[in-house]
Amino acid sequence: MSETSSTEGSVEQATGERRSRQIGEKRELEQAPLMLRKAAMILLIGALFPFFSAIKYATAVKTMGAGGEADPFPWTVFLGAKALALIGCWLFHQGYMATHGGKAKNDFIDKLAKSHHMAMPALAGVFWIGALVFIFMSNGAMIDAIDGSGAKEVFKFGCASEVATLILAGATFSHIFGYEHGGKFNPIFPLMFLGPGLAGLLNVFGAMGALGGSTAMYALMGLVGSLIVAAGGGMAMHTMYASMKQAKIEGEIKREALREERKRQREAQRAARKKEEDDE
Repeated sequence: MSETSSTEGSVEQATGERRSRQIGEKRELEQAPLMLRKAAMILLIGALFPFFSAIKYATAVKTMGAGGEADPFPWTVFLGAKALALIGCWLFHQGYMATHGGKAKNDFIDKLAKSHHMAMPALAGVFWIGALVFIFMSNGAMIDAIDGSGAKEVFKFGCASEVATLILAGATFSHIFGYEHGGKFNPIFPLMFLGPGLAGLLNVFGAMGALGGSTAMYALMGLVGSLIVAAGGGMAMHTMYASMKQAKIEGEIKREALREERKRQREAQRAARKKEEDDE
């Protein structure tokens, strides 16, 4: 029993020492983090498109009827919300650069990030929340169909979903940067890509139905964005599978190393006992 505890303790101690040495040091990324970083970049590009809001808008306008009324697509709100979200992602990444990469690009941000580990996430959160508030405080896009169902808003939820996707992509990219510079890898990030990936895939079919007519441009932009988002989500799902497979392999390697260490210790003890018996 003491043998096992001693062996496990030595393995855990060695692992802890390796981790402490790695903090702040750049490591070579494994396949799964590399794939997840690429997936985050793809998802970020897709989230810049109106892959949700434009499709909902185009579909509503196309089906409202000839006598219906529709507000113009709120490009000001769309661009403003995306700009606020991007600023938040930039600030969030600067925090990781300061705390994991050594120094942020701006001296003030560098000092702020190092003053408290939650300083930059909180500041980024202000911009992210501001983007969502900006969306829901705006007028959006009202569509008044001729079927008597009344006017309905068709922009806010879609745009908020796009902003959330953008935030996820930016946060994931920064997380991989932190892992590359000594942080821990969190497998929950690829799992969170499931939502945008499925939404992008479903929106492809919605965009196909909205093509044609006066809103074809919006449907086309939504289609392009949906394809990109679906690709990013699919790559992240594959990354999650690869992470689970890699974790299983690493677990087997550690167990085998532990068995070999125990075997070596038992053989050393047997050799020591035999030597004592021979000396007697």
